[in-house]
Amino acid sequence: ANMNEEWWKLRRQLQGLDAPEPRTEQDFDAGAKYHIATYVPYIRYFVSFIVQFQFYEALCIKSGQYTLNGTDPLFLCDFSKGGEETGQLIRDMMQNGFSKSWPQVLKDMTGTPEMSASSFLKYFLPLYDFLAQENAKNGECVGWGDDIDEECAARKWLDKYEMEHMKLDEELGQKDWEYYTNINDETSAASIEALKKLQAYNKEAWIEHINKTDFENFKNATLKRQFQNLALLGVSAMEENSLNEFNNIVSNMTGIYGAGKVCPWKNEDCNLATDGLTLEPGISGVMDNPADHEWDELIYYWKNWRDVSGKKIRSQYARYVELSNVAAKANNLDDASQMWLNNYLKDDKDFQKDLESLWQEIKPLYEKVHAYVRYRLKDKW
Repeated sequence: ANMNEEWWKLRRQLQGLDAPEPRTEQDFDAGAKYHIATYVPYIRYFVSFIVQFQFYEALCIKSGQYTLNGTDPLFLCDFSKGGEETGQLIRDMMQNGFSKSWPQVLKDMTGTPEMSASSFLKYFLPLYDFLAQENAKNGECVGWGDDIDEECAARKWLDKYEMEHMKLDEELGQKDWEYYTNINDETSAASIEALKKLQAYNKEAWIEHINKTDFENFKNATLKRQFQNLALLGVSAMEENSLNEFNNIVSNMTGIYGAGKVCPWKNEDCNLATDGLTLEPGISGVMDNPADHEWDELIYYWKNWRDVSGKKIRSQYARYVELSNVAAKANNLDDASQMWLNNYLKDDKDFQKDLESLWQEIKPLYEKVHAYVRYRLKDKW
C-alpha cells in the first residue's frame, strides 16, 4: 500500500504542504502524529475548534458585549461581564451531558442546529483583512495546486453497568498513565490486561443485554439514546485472537511513540538514554522556534523524529488498519471509517457534507495564512 504517498497527496490537497525533503514508501510520516500512533480519531478537534466560536458569539450576544450590527469586533468581547444570565446559559448547556443530541444542544445555545464557520470568520476578520493586505503587498499568490417494563429493567441494568464500567475505566486510566510515564514490558502488560478486562466486560454486556434489548421502541428518549450509544461494540466485537493482536499493536505503537528520542544536533553519536531529546519539550522546542535555528538543524530534527516514530510503526500500522476493518465488519459495518463516524452520523446523516462545507468556509483564511507563512519562510531561508 502506498500509504506515505497517499498521506502526502492529502497534505497537498487539503493543506498545501509538501515534505521538505524526498520521501519514499520506506517512510510513514502520518505515524509521526500522536493520534495516528495512539488510535485517537482526529475529527473531534476540527469540530470542537469551529463550534467553540459559535458558542463564544452566542455568549457575547447574551451578555450584551456584542451586537450583530454593532461596530465593535467580535474578538474584543468579554462575555464574563454578562453576569448570571450568561453563566446560566453555560450551565444549561453543560448539564445536558449526553442526554440530548449535539445538534439540539447547539441549537439551544446558538439558535441553530447547524454547524457554521461564520462566528469563526467574524472573530478572525481583522486577521483575514491583514493577510489579504500583506499577501497583496508582498506579491504572494494565494492558494496552491417502546415496552415500559422492559424500559424499567433496562434502566436498572444500565445503572449497574455504568458503575462497574466506571471502575474498570478508572483502572485502565491508571494503568495507562503508569505505562505512558514509565514505558517498559511490565507496565505495557498491565495496561493491556486492564484494557482486556474492560473490553471483555463491554462484550459480555453487549451480548447478554444490549443486543437483546428493543431500545429503539423505548418511550424515554434519554434511555433510548443511552442504549443507542452502546449499540456499537467497537473493536471488542472481534474474536479473541484478533483483539489481542490489535491491543498489542496499539500498545507497541504507543510505546514507540512515547519512547522516541533523537540525539541533539551535531551530537549524533550521543547516549540516547542520557542525552537523547524526546518530542516534548526537546524537539518541539526547536521546531516551534524555527527563526532561532539553522535550516539544516530543523531538517535534522524533522527527519530523525520521523525515523524513530512513524517509520518504526509503519509495518504494524498496516496490520492495525486491517484489524480495524475486521472490527468494523464484526459490527456489521463496511470499514473502520464507518465505525469512527457512527456517533456523528446517528444525529446528522449529512455530517460528512457538513464538514466539507465547514472546510470550504475557512479555507480562504487558511490559504492566506499559508501564503503569508510561505513568504516569511522564503524571506528567512
